[in-house]
This record gives sequence, C-alpha cells and structure tokens, in this order.
Amino acid sequence: MHSPTEDPLDGMSADELTDLCGEVMTSLLDKHYPVTKVRRRQGEMTPWFDSDCRASRRRSRQLERRYRRTRSSADKLAWTDQLKEMRLLYEDKHQKYWREKIADNKGDCKKLWRTLSGIMGEKTSRHADSKAHSAEEFARFFDDKITNVRESTLNTPLHDIPVTAAHTLDM
Repeated sequence: MHSPTEDPLDGMSADELTDLCGEVMTSLLDKHYPVTKVRRRQGEMTPWFDSDCRASRRRSRQLERRYRRTRSSADKLAWTDQLKEMRLLYEDKHQKYWREKIADNKGDCKKLWRTLSGIMGEKTSRHADSKAHSAEEFARFFDDKITNVRESTLNTPLHDIPVTAAHTLDM
C-alpha cells in the first residue's frame, strides 16, 4: 500500500510511463470517440475540369505553401494573383463547356432537356415511373409507422408536466 505522499508513478521508467499514457489515451478515445466505419463515395468529377485546371490548382497550392512558409508579402501577392487567375480559368472552362453542350444539342429538345437537367443536378431515368408508389402504399407505410410507434410506447409511463403559469386567460 502506498503512503499518501508517495506517488505510484515515481517508481516507473520513462518507457512504462509512455506505455501507461498510451493506454490511458487509447481508452479515453475509445470511450468518447469510438471507431466508426465511414464510407466515402467518390463524387462525380466536374466535366469541364481538365489538365489545365489541375495544373493551375497545383500551382496555387505550391504558392500557398511557399507563402505559409515564408510569410513574405511578395509570396502572398504571387499566391493571390495565381488564385485570381485560377478562378478566371475555371469560369472560362465552365462557360465554354456548357455553351458547347447546349450548341451540340441544338434542334434536339429531348437531348437538350437531359443536358439541362444534368446541370441542375436532377437525375433522369427512363424507369422513374416504374419505381413510383401508389397512394395505398403511401398510406399503408404511415399507418404501419404509427402502429409501430404506439406499440413500442404502450408501456411508457405518462410524463407529468406541472402547470407553470400562475394565471389564466379569460376570453
């Protein structure tokens, strides 16, 4: 048994203390931030983003790293100028791409509509109607949902909510 003035960590070596610290940190992280599996879906690439855009972005990041390292006003100016140039390039590529897409679909309303729907982020499908639900299915889903909630809370005691108002409204 240790005396009140004796610290149990005093007799431990640096390696033992490091191991103990690692164990305690791991247990705290496991308790407060348990490991969770995360799935990351690869987003659809922007169709107009090409090698020119990639090179411009790479150059911008290089200049940003240089500025963060040196903190010089000349490096900051070079970085901000490159960012402006990159934004203008992106805007130009974006506009040219969609103008060409619309020009390619000239005279074909169906194809043009599909292109515009893609721009707006709508997913079009030939089989969209086959996945539609009937009004009866919709009503049955919510009826079942309400029934399940009522069954799962059947034995839950009612919560007594005290009256907090000291007066009533007379109308």
